[in-house]
Amino acid sequence: MTDQASVPRTERYTPRWLIDAAAEAMGGEIDLDPASCHEANETVGATRIYTEHEDGAAQPWDAERIWLNAPHSRHTTMRWVVRLERAWQTRELQQAVSIWPCSTTSTWFGLLWRHPVCFLRKRVRFAAPSGTGRTEDSPRESHVVVYHGRQTHRFIGAFGAFGPIALNAVCHE
Repeated sequence: MTDQASVPRTERYTPRWLIDAAAEAMGGEIDLDPASCHEANETVGATRIYTEHEDGAAQPWDAERIWLNAPHSRHTTMRWVVRLERAWQTRELQQAVSIWPCSTTSTWFGLLWRHPVCFLRKRVRFAAPSGTGRTEDSPRESHVVVYHGRQTHRFIGAFGAFGPIALNAVCHE
């Protein structure tokens, strides 16, 4: 059993409905979750994961279908968004579905606008790690789901019922 002090405060496990929608959007099971752990992967079911100790942002992401629920904090989010964008631009990945806090004024959020973004209507209830004494974690902020890929119609079909989707809303400053 994990003791509460050893579980990072950013640790939140994705609920099944989001994983199912992500797999549907990408047309198959998830190949890689680069920001995971064995407990979270019981739900995600990725073929390959990187744990916190392996630093998934520094590892290769050569995969067809990636799910990413990165640690969200002022100090880590930009690093993960930049890594996701680099993997997409270099064709290291074929498709990715990721979840982020809906922080439209953050610099890192601007990097995501060129991709389809689903603004979730309801607050996500993440599962809490075992050993924390909590069963779920419902953050105060709302979240968005972002799609990197060429099958936008599948993303709209899988996530359209969960909230409005902005398509390629590139910001001009």
